[in-house]
Formats: sequence, structure tokens, C-alpha cells
Amino acid sequence: MEASNNRKSLDSLLATYNLRSTVHFPTRIVNNSISMIDNIFIDASRNYTTEPYINGLSDHDAQILTIHNIAVTNITTDPCYIRNFNKN
Repeated sequence: MEASNNRKSLDSLLATYNLRSTVHFPTRIVNNSISMIDNIFIDASRNYTTEPYINGLSDHDAQILTIHNIAVTNITTDPCYIRNFNKN
């Protein structure tokens, strides 16, 4: 949750592979302790939003990751004709 040398090292390593952490809020809250232990890493060029989803079933909150402006290519395939060879 706090800035530290370990966090800077992790962010630097992720940046080497063009990745970034998307979760910037506590994901586990127990008694007087909060932590950010559930993480999602994504391609740094993506436009996204992340929000917590508190379902009350666990001490870990879920994360909802929405990726915006995804370009989906429509792959069209031409028909493929196969000739069956048999004894006849």
C-alpha cells in the first residue's frame, strides 16, 4: 500500500515487460489491517478502469477490470472443400 523500495523494484521490473499494476486500493481488510495483495497486471498501453467489488463472502474483495477500446478483428474464413477418398 505504501511506497517502498520493493514496490519501486516491482514497478521497474513490470515496466521492463510493458506491464503495470492496475489495483490501487485495498483488496483485503481484516480487523485493523488493510493490504493490497490481490493484483492484476496489464499491458501498459491499454486504457482500463479497475474498481473493487465487495461481495461479503471473503476477507478478500474482488476486482472488476474493464478494458476500454478493444479492437477485435473479425476473421473471415473462406469455405474449405475436402474431397473424401474411399474404396468406391
